[in-house]
Amino acid sequence: DFGGVASKMPVFTSFFFIVTLSSIGLPLTNGFVGEFLILNGTYISGFPWGRAFASVATLGVLLGAVYMLWMVKKVFWGPENMDEDSGTQHLHSDLSVREIAVMVPIVLLIFWMGLHPRSFIAISEQPIANLLHTVKAPDPRVKVQPMPKPEPAQNSELAADEATPVHQTIAGEEVRK
Repeated sequence: DFGGVASKMPVFTSFFFIVTLSSIGLPLTNGFVGEFLILNGTYISGFPWGRAFASVATLGVLLGAVYMLWMVKKVFWGPENMDEDSGTQHLHSDLSVREIAVMVPIVLLIFWMGLHPRSFIAISEQPIANLLHTVKAPDPRVKVQPMPKPEPAQNSELAADEATPVHQTIAGEEVRK
């Protein structure tokens, strides 16, 4: 019943579009951080079904993004429904100052969580580690091991990334980057 909402409510359209982009997992938003952590955690989990579930879930994320962008295009920038009973004909004003005041902190949090996820993730690390230990979850397939501090380089021309290599263990084999 809707169409052409952007021409009647441009401020509402802007907020709705930002929240939609967050919901589909656009980088720099909270949705991206959440989807990445869930899909990556499922993929590298030690469970035998982890990779298959992560692959199917990724397909679901992609299909969901396509549907939501299609819906936003149709509702906000599609042809306006001129029928008197349509939802578009009942829209008479854009967001009020009070409604904008409610939405601004939400949008700021969307971007804060996307740009600085560590400030939220750090709080839950220890409880999650305890939970995984309690339920005896298998070890993940990929383990990043902390590196000992490198000894001072004899040659001052040594590149910074050569002085601090990263070790990873993938499926029991050590990989040096």
